[in-house]
Order: sequence, then C-alpha cells, then structure tokens
Amino acid sequence: MSEFPFKEKNPYTPGVDRTPPIFVGRDREMDVLNRLARDLVDDDLSGRDVVFYGPRGNGKTALLYYCQPRLEKEYKIRTVLAASDEIPNALSLYTKLLGAAVPSERTVVRHGGGGVGVPGVMNVEGGQQTSRVYPADQSDFKTQSIKAMLRKPTLLMVDEAQAIKEESLLAILSLARAANHHETKFRFILAGPPGLPSHIDQAGHTNLGRLEQVRINCLDFESAGTALFLPLEKAEFKIELSTSQRDSLIEQSQCYPHFIQCIGHALWDVAKETGARGVDAELVEQAKPEWERQIKDMYVGRHREIKNRGLSTYAYAIAEWFQEQDDIHETEIMDCIHQCNKDADGIQVRGALEDLGYIWHTPDDSLTYVPGIPSLMDHVYALGQSREALVRARDSNELEL
Repeated sequence: MSEFPFKEKNPYTPGVDRTPPIFVGRDREMDVLNRLARDLVDDDLSGRDVVFYGPRGNGKTALLYYCQPRLEKEYKIRTVLAASDEIPNALSLYTKLLGAAVPSERTVVRHGGGGVGVPGVMNVEGGQQTSRVYPADQSDFKTQSIKAMLRKPTLLMVDEAQAIKEESLLAILSLARAANHHETKFRFILAGPPGLPSHIDQAGHTNLGRLEQVRINCLDFESAGTALFLPLEKAEFKIELSTSQRDSLIEQSQCYPHFIQCIGHALWDVAKETGARGVDAELVEQAKPEWERQIKDMYVGRHREIKNRGLSTYAYAIAEWFQEQDDIHETEIMDCIHQCNKDADGIQVRGALEDLGYIWHTPDDSLTYVPGIPSLMDHVYALGQSREALVRARDSNELEL
C-alpha cells in the first residue's frame, strides 16, 4: 500500500462537464453509439440519428465525453462535440465540422488580355490580372464540409440541443439529407433535457420524426455502488462498511449520477483532512454535512431557475400533488397549472418545467409524468410550506393587531 493516496486530485466531479472517474451502467446507450458509428463507417442508411434525453445530472454530457475518443479510436471516424450555443448559425457549424476558421471573405481572381479590363497586376503573358473581394458564400463552406466528411466520416454530437437555433438545425438536417443520398458520411446526436423530444416535435421538420429517442435514466443499484466506491478502492482506501451501510449510502445517492459524485467528493475531501485510510461509519457521518450542502446548493440553483422563469407557483402545486401520488397525468398537470392561473398557457408552462428537468414522462407513457431531478420536488414543497406558514403567521398577527 502506498504511503498516502492524496497526491492525486479528488477524482469525483460534481457539477463538472467531464467524464466521472468510473464510467459504468451505460451499456445500452453505448450500444446505440457503437451502432451509429458502424453505420456511419459502412454508409448504412438503415441507421437512424439519435436523441439522448433526461434530467440534468443524469450523465448525458458525461456519456458524450466518455464515448467521443473511444469512437474515434475504434471506428476511425471524426467526432465533433459542441454545445448548442457554440453553433449559433450555419457558418459556425461548418467551422466546427471543418475544424478550422472559415474565412468571412473570398477573393476571385480574373485574367484578361493585355490592356483589357480594370488595371491590375501584369501577368507573365502580358495580360491584366484583377482580383475582387466578395463576402463568403455559405454554400461554399457546406460543400467543403461535405467533401471533408467524405474523406473522414463525421459524427456530430450537440449537447443542450433544446436551445439550438433554427438556422443551425436546418443546416444539420441538410447535411443529413446529403448523407442519406450517399453524398457524404455524416450522422448526428442531439442531447438535452426531458423536454427535448417535445421541442423536436414542435420544430415540425419531417426528418426529425425518424430520430431514435433514447431515455437516460438514473443508474441501476449495482452500477451506482460501483461508481461510488470503486474510485476510493482504486486509491487504496479500505471500505470498512457493512453491506447494509454500503446499501444505505447508495440509497442516499438515489442512484442519481450527480449525487453519487457529491457523496464521493465529500468522502474524499474529509478523508484527506482527517488522514483517514479507510471509509467507515464515522467518516461517512463526518462527510455527510458536506455532501448535503452540495446537494442543497444544487437544489437552490434549480429552484432559482424555476423562480426566474416565473414557474414557482406551478412547481409548488405539482409538488403538492406528488406528496400523495407517484405520477401525474398530463391533464392533471394542466389542472394544477390552471388552478394557479386560469389564463396560463399550460403547454408552455409544462414544457418549461420539462426543460428544467422538474418533470418528465414515464418510459412507457408519454402522457404520464414523474419527478425529474430526484427530491427536487420535496425541496420545492418544503419551501412552499415554509412560505405558507409565514403568510399564516403574518395574517394572524395582523388580525391580532
């Protein structure tokens, strides 16, 4: 055993867009990506482009980061990973795909006979050579991209795709059509929150209807345990917990990738501070306030987003419903919304709550919804109850006065 494991940085990465220290539990999703890469190399038109969707913190970005170099190495393709705000228009998309800055201007050179045309530079034959600068032609860059992808098949992966601009989306679909006609070798993945499939439906583009939709859930119990404990074991910590204590810690993570990283990060930091060489019940209790703080910070951030978008009242009403039920039908969501505000656009409010990962539909029924980010509704409900208690106390005081 090495003298001390903490020469290494803390390997757990809560809230950071990069691959976690141990990547497990995504065999189904990786099979989808491998199939897509094989189809791309083989120019197999039977394959479909893909949508990955799920609440924030479920590991969509980590999946893309993890698979990107592996797909390049195994299939000898080029992968381009970009957030939607990196490709706000078609020109920026082509720049990404070409891997180089695209010039905003182009120069056209014309040759003429001696003394003919606008005076320019005399060429070797005595004729006049003139040049003129024109704005860059976007179709030229599309053509360059298509040719480049014929030489090396390219897989585009767009993260946070719910915010993609229409111009960029149309450019992606145009490249996909070229690939479907064997004019180039290009496939794409869109990744985003639970509301992404609805955004795609609302976009109204026929080609988007054939995308393969892959739901990114929390990890299974065994994978969650591996993700939580294996990085510690690799750093030569001894896990001194009983089976029930280990299971309890996994349950506290709710098998949610972000919470797993929060717990692991706290255990590592407290062990470093105390010089502990093992993870036992005492260390867990010492670390618990730290991971609870990290999780609460996440809840506060998500609730701030809900509040900033004017959704607090609707979120509380839905959270109140979930205190008694495990799921909620679309019509009941609409009832909750209209009870809060009869003039509200129910579809827009529901879509905004989906985008924030507050709710998402069940795997088997797109009209039935369950909580998205684990326990966020409990946090919202508790805040709402506190506010109601304060209002009651204030009103009571006013009556007494």
